[in-house]
Amino acid sequence: MHFTAFHPDRKMVEKPRAPTDTLHRVREIAFGNGVYYACTGNVHDQQDGATFRHGCGAAVVARDCYQIEAWDLDDTGHCVQCGTRCSGRFQGPARDSGRRRRPVRLGE
Repeated sequence: MHFTAFHPDRKMVEKPRAPTDTLHRVREIAFGNGVYYACTGNVHDQQDGATFRHGCGAAVVARDCYQIEAWDLDDTGHCVQCGTRCSGRFQGPARDSGRRRRPVRLGE
């Protein structure tokens, strides 16, 4: 589960930025309700931006904003340290996501 910070850009510059403390709180609420893989995004926060392994507790995906810093899953989504399966859909190794924006196409 990814909690993304709102930034007032383009046509919504009059709206306030999402408080970082709010992102921290909702992430902790998610953990408290059984969500194993919750992280924050669109902010520079390596601790809350990381996805942690359910099995051994170490970071499985380390992020800074949207930049992937480390990837510790095999091609099928299993932790390379403890073998725990991470929920999700995986198609081979992680690619460099970088900090560039990419278009999203929802349909043809």
